Amino acid sequence: TYLEGVEIGLEHISYPVVNVGDAHHVLMNGSLFNCSHRPSGAKNIAVEEQSGREIGWTLTKSRGGSVTWLGVSWKHSMNEHRDMFVSLMNCMAVESPTIECDNPNIWAVIRTNGEKRMLFIMNLYSSEMSCTIRVGQAKHKDAVVLQYELMPMEVKVVEMMITQ
Repeated sequence: TYLEGVEIGLEHISYPVVNVGDAHHVLMNGSLFNCSHRPSGAKNIAVEEQSGREIGWTLTKSRGGSVTWLGVSWKHSMNEHRDMFVSLMNCMAVESPTIECDNPNIWAVIRTNGEKRMLFIMNLYSSEMSCTIRVGQAKHKDAVVLQYELMPMEVKVVEMMITQ
């Protein structure tokens, strides 16, 4: 079969701490899963610190394509979770992100319908925040750099043009 009979099981650890790629000591607040058998050629990308169990791997198939498996379920609540997610994207060789924000306390999200893009910039904290946001265009050409000041609990919405 495509994944050679991979078997997934629930990991029973009270307070799991994981390492995913370059992100270390990430406290998990959801379920954790292990893989008792991984496909041949798969490379380990994640480990639970206490048990040493492998909880993530990536596999590049010889006929093209790749599979990445990460056995964590979490509620995104800490900067370490962001670091873990970025590290996971790096393990998967994802190109540079479409949007980057220099302030980890500001959430910046782009939504599109294919014709228009809307940038949502959110300060969910009770103090004023500033940030610099880099937004890539089609195929990461012509990045736009924007600077914003946000009041406490403020959400700014910015319409972005799509360039081809």
